[in-house]
Amino acid sequence: MSDKTVYSRRNLAIDMLRALTMFIMIFVNDFWKVHDVPHWLEHAVYGEDFMGLADIVFPCFLFAVGMSIPYAIERRYAKGFSAESTLGHILSRTFALLVMGAFITNSEFRLSPEAPYPIGVYWFLMAIGFIGVWNQYPKPASGTQKNLFRAFKIIGVLVLLYLAFTFRNPQGGVFGAYWGILGSIGWTYLVCAVIYIFSRDRLQYLLPAWGAFILICLLGTPLREGFGGEAILAFPERNFYQGMLSILHIGNGALPAFTMGGVILSILSARYAGKGDGWKLRNGLTVAVLLLLVGIGTHHFWIVAKMGG
Repeated sequence: MSDKTVYSRRNLAIDMLRALTMFIMIFVNDFWKVHDVPHWLEHAVYGEDFMGLADIVFPCFLFAVGMSIPYAIERRYAKGFSAESTLGHILSRTFALLVMGAFITNSEFRLSPEAPYPIGVYWFLMAIGFIGVWNQYPKPASGTQKNLFRAFKIIGVLVLLYLAFTFRNPQGGVFGAYWGILGSIGWTYLVCAVIYIFSRDRLQYLLPAWGAFILICLLGTPLREGFGGEAILAFPERNFYQGMLSILHIGNGALPAFTMGGVILSILSARYAGKGDGWKLRNGLTVAVLLLLVGIGTHHFWIVAKMGG
């Protein structure tokens, strides 16, 4: 295991990756309002052998989530929290992402004219509810302050319940449970964080887990048309294999593979933090070249695309 004191120090590389990813996300989110945007900046269409700038945001975000997991969990252990408490914390964060994802995804379909509020009010109340429930409140200095923070949370819950029960989409449908991208991040975070709790920073367990996610992705992703255009494991519908992946919310393995890759990079950076810059550069470039060669080799059989993930 690596020196756990490394995890007590902030990793600026993670903050930089988060900031860059958020900046690009904000930048590309306005492209739908603009005409004649260069294709390399946009999302690729389904089945296209290409990834634009907009397509790399989600994978980078997942990678940053993975890089944060060892630091977050090891810091909790350093503060004296138990594994059970840490697991409960992970479950609560996953639940928050699922709920927020459901509210945001429902709003993407806009509202029925019969809804008791316009979409702008829905978004405003949704934000108020999120802040009330999941704001990081300071440690209460008195009983009055504690009750005040509790009241804010209760108000947030009531606001979200009101929106959920009164929501109507343009077709008159009620509030749906699909969690969207935020929920996908939540499930992926849950899977990788739970794996880390059991393995800690032991790469002899994490590397096989990462390899398993990659293998699931390779076997479940359709090959190029020249190789039949079907996945290697193209089972009929309602099979046990796909059912197990659905229960664990692994999908085709791409999302947890990105996240677990971030976990492993964080562990390696912590384990070899004391090495010289030259050593880090040589070994980092070596691993990068090897992964690039693997990518070039697999590209012969599969296309490069985000939509299939």
